[in-house]
Amino acid sequence: MRKRSILAVAGTVVAMLAAVPPAAATASSSSRTFYVDCAAGSDSAAGTTQKTAWRTLGRASAEVYRPGDSIRLRRSVTCAGDFTPQGSGTAAAPVTLGAYGSGTKPKIVGTGGLAAVHLLNVQGWEVSDLEVTNHGPAPAAQEPRFGILVQLNDFGTGSYYRVRRVDVHDVNGCDCQDRHTAVPSGGVVFWVTGSAVPTTFADVQVAASTVRDVASEGIATESSWQKRAEFPSGPGTAFVPITGLVVKGNEVTHVTGDGIGIFASVDAKVEGNIVRDYGYATSLFRVGIGVGNANGTVLQYNTVTDGNGPNPSQAFAIDHAANRTVVQYNLTQRNNGGALLFCNGAGETAVGNIYRFNVSDDDHPTGSYGFGAPLAVYNIPCPAVGDLSIYGNTAWTAVGTTLVSNFQGATTSFTDNVFVGPAAGAAIVDPYSSYDHNLYHRVSPPAADTTAIVGDPLLAAPGTNSAEGYRLRAGSPALDTGVPVAHAGSRDYFGNKLTVPWNIGADQGAGVTG
Repeated sequence: MRKRSILAVAGTVVAMLAAVPPAAATASSSSRTFYVDCAAGSDSAAGTTQKTAWRTLGRASAEVYRPGDSIRLRRSVTCAGDFTPQGSGTAAAPVTLGAYGSGTKPKIVGTGGLAAVHLLNVQGWEVSDLEVTNHGPAPAAQEPRFGILVQLNDFGTGSYYRVRRVDVHDVNGCDCQDRHTAVPSGGVVFWVTGSAVPTTFADVQVAASTVRDVASEGIATESSWQKRAEFPSGPGTAFVPITGLVVKGNEVTHVTGDGIGIFASVDAKVEGNIVRDYGYATSLFRVGIGVGNANGTVLQYNTVTDGNGPNPSQAFAIDHAANRTVVQYNLTQRNNGGALLFCNGAGETAVGNIYRFNVSDDDHPTGSYGFGAPLAVYNIPCPAVGDLSIYGNTAWTAVGTTLVSNFQGATTSFTDNVFVGPAAGAAIVDPYSSYDHNLYHRVSPPAADTTAIVGDPLLAAPGTNSAEGYRLRAGSPALDTGVPVAHAGSRDYFGNKLTVPWNIGADQGAGVTG
């Protein structure tokens, strides 16, 4: 079943590639605007005015677009079918797909095939102000399905892609995930395929969009060019990472798998997103926002909540061969696998990773992984490859039984963190890490922390579903008792400037009163 499904997908892609003519080599002397009215248009019309609009996405897909061209779908109208355009734009003169008229966003209802919007071997495109669905028959075990798929197959480097203000929902693809299955599937996905020509994306933004009720990834990247010394088991023969990737200000809800997954990238930025209710129907371990086989990723100002699937769901994952990742200024709440997963496989390298100035508001891990590692707010269950610095964070849990679990000896340091367990108490299961100037309340401090402070941190209002509840009150033993960490940035979770003396925890302010 799996081999037949993969071959079918590959055959579809090859057929599509054969039908794609070369992109226009130079910009047109004048851009064109085409209109699509799926309620009242005509495919025999010119399509160049609102009164002569085309009727179908099939007609719109048949045109070869040039730099500066626009395709506009009529608002408050539903178009059944798939949009599979031809032709490329440039950063200076992109091809744009959007809306015209008044009312709600135009809706594209896909056929249940590979993708409702499929940009294949094109570049210089902007997609905005659309509603997109692609619900089909129940997928086979390895049958992907996408709302918006941007795909490059043996293309080289494709540059300049913008996906903004789109609403993608009801996409029922396979339970697929980078590293664990042969194909991805999801709402908005950038996918590199092929093995003949080193291929990647450059200058990509996904912003101000919503993704809900999709399987299995909300927003993701995937590549067939991932092999390098740090990730020797990666696919392909070389590492050709995505560059200039920004995922910003999106809301991802009720997805069967990962909320946002970033793989095979350099210096990606994922910020200001909301991810909630993820990983709810999957056979794989899932995370709210994860990064793997990447360098220099920054994950900041995100909120990740309510990962409560059949497998433990962590809010963040610094995963296989992720190097120099910075996870900062994020809020996590009620995730049944905790706030963080740090994991690498045998022979993989992950160095220089940082988790700082984040707030864990009642993440509630209980129990253990099948191989014996207890679930914790901070999970480090994998072999001792790589290093991670965890500092300036505040973690409070009403039900979690373990705050830290380091199961196989990864090099980790904990500095200036607040750990608060439930009334019955919680443990730190970690004979490997270094600990310095942390505060523990209802948690037994590890013997390694010879500078531990034990006592109530006097948090403003913990457990009230607000990050503001994790400010320090005046008189807190965490005030002015931390130790400065080099190269820690310029601010804390709440925007306070970092000054000496340091506090312990995510709040570096002077202490609140009242």
